[in-house]
Amino acid sequence: KMNISVTVLVALVSSATALRTWPVTVVVGGRSHEVAVPENEPVLAAVERAGLLPGCDCRRGACLSCAARVVGGTPWALRCDSLTALCPLGHEQGLVLLCSTFAEGPNIRLELDADGDAWDVQHHQRFSRDQAALRRPAEERARPPVHYKRDDALGFLEEVYAVSGGTRGSAAGGSGQEA
Repeated sequence: KMNISVTVLVALVSSATALRTWPVTVVVGGRSHEVAVPENEPVLAAVERAGLLPGCDCRRGACLSCAARVVGGTPWALRCDSLTALCPLGHEQGLVLLCSTFAEGPNIRLELDADGDAWDVQHHQRFSRDQAALRRPAEERARPPVHYKRDDALGFLEEVYAVSGGTRGSAAGGSGQEA
């Protein structure tokens, strides 16, 4: 029975999130703009195509100039590349780099021009923490908090399923009918 449930969940995720375009609300200077962001494209490219022109110097996650603050949406709705200059503390505080962030779900809301916040976290807050704790071996340090609860996965899958129009593909070998 457990294998069937896992298979169904994998099929739902695969069919419900297969390269679609997600609406992302982008706030610039207090004004909201709706931007269509394809899943396989960095949010930065879609925002630029919409004419909003956020800061960007490197386009590969090394400079922090395209930092934005996540102010809405589920943690599952964004996929962020972890190999960027933004430290884990920045991610914990809701910051992302648009050049290495991809939309994968509904209800995303981002505030642009958070590069100052990213620099503050990266170079001030991170190093003004408890220095004795930073000198301990990595395995003794507290792990950063997880951005989601495992129970949130089912809620996210249900939301994606609802956004996709409630249709299930035949990837799980099913008939496409409701369960």
